[in-house]
Amino acid sequence: MSYCKALAVDLKGVTYMGQPIHVIVDQRDMRGGEKTWGWIKKGVPLRIEIGPRDIVNDSFGIARRDKAHKDLTMSSRSELLGNIVTILDEIHEGLLSRAEKYCKTHTKKIDSKEEFYAFFTPKNADQPETHAGFAYSHWSGDSEVEEIVKKDLNVTIRCIPLNNPQEAGRCVISGKPSTQRVIFAKSY
Repeated sequence: MSYCKALAVDLKGVTYMGQPIHVIVDQRDMRGGEKTWGWIKKGVPLRIEIGPRDIVNDSFGIARRDKAHKDLTMSSRSELLGNIVTILDEIHEGLLSRAEKYCKTHTKKIDSKEEFYAFFTPKNADQPETHAGFAYSHWSGDSEVEEIVKKDLNVTIRCIPLNNPQEAGRCVISGKPSTQRVIFAKSY
């Protein structure tokens, strides 16, 4: 543990985006696979796996959130400390790029109630498919509209974009005047 704690202190001395790197040494007495899966579910960007042989060789496995969870890259302590900011930048840029691409390809401008309902209605009611899409539609600002689509489709407003251009339109559900579009998505 002393090796791990010393590495943690060194990593905490590095700043990323103006903040010291947050490091947790997982000392829980449980199987490695359980620990790994727990951290994957929490979304940590970088996991360092250190065993007794790794300490002797001063080389350990690094797993990145943006890569397959079983892909470990071996690194020495000095390599990690010298490259940690670059690695975190790569992870950040990769995940951001992937999210932006996903959002762009799964967002549809919808201007009619019929199209809106068709977009969020499963094709097969007996075995509904997972709906992974966003509707970019006009909304009147009326909370009743939110309740209607939530009750009917399990859809809610996910975002009112800050940089949304003001444009005249009609609420996709109520038909009332609207000055901007919002992003609707299905709840699970």
